[in-house]
Amino acid sequence: MDEITQIRLGQKIRKIREIKGLKQEAVAKEIGLTLNAYGKLERGETRLSVERLQQISNVFEVPVTSILEMDEGVSFNFSQNTFHNSNGGVLHQHASESNNEVAILYSQIDVLQGVIAKMEIIISTQEKIIQRLEK
Repeated sequence: MDEITQIRLGQKIRKIREIKGLKQEAVAKEIGLTLNAYGKLERGETRLSVERLQQISNVFEVPVTSILEMDEGVSFNFSQNTFHNSNGGVLHQHASESNNEVAILYSQIDVLQGVIAKMEIIISTQEKIIQRLEK
């Protein structure tokens, strides 16, 4: 796995963890890592083994393929309280009765704003390509 792929996988894991409303500490403890070691996984500084990825997917309660196939086209279905990626994968968000629910929603908003920003860049790039092709 090259460095870029490693970083993107770490970013996907972070996004899913945030969507699920989990803290880094909780995930690290569940998979037997220190907080520092888990943070390195999310930042793409450490290579992720297949076994470790399976452990993370178990904690997230999503298939490994949902993590691997997740793209920037993440959407949230408020009526079903689930997240969908553009490849058809579903990531379930279990309702929480704790005070963390508001923090989770803000985190989800941040993730979705990041997706929107990236989509705007893609649209702008495609518009420039179209303009060049039309000349």
